[in-house]
Amino acid sequence: MIITIEENIIFKEFIVNATMVNDLKLKSKQSEVLKYKDYKIKSLRLYFDRLELSQSIFKNPLTYYIINKIISNVIFHHLCTTFS
Repeated sequence: MIITIEENIIFKEFIVNATMVNDLKLKSKQSEVLKYKDYKIKSLRLYFDRLELSQSIFKNPLTYYIINKIISNVIFHHLCTTFS
């Protein structure tokens, strides 16, 4: 778990491991942003990567391959735009 505190904002990154009723195991990296003022929570937002979560859900080899291709293309595109 990674926690960063800056002024009135707390940012946390963590991994959620879950087992569904049908014994399907899920793993999801998530983050939350907590804003507070005068020791009271003003907002709480939870973020997760839907593509990464879908890797845990879809075990069909074709679906898994397609999701991995999408993820690798997104990462490649992001790296190309970051370093250009």
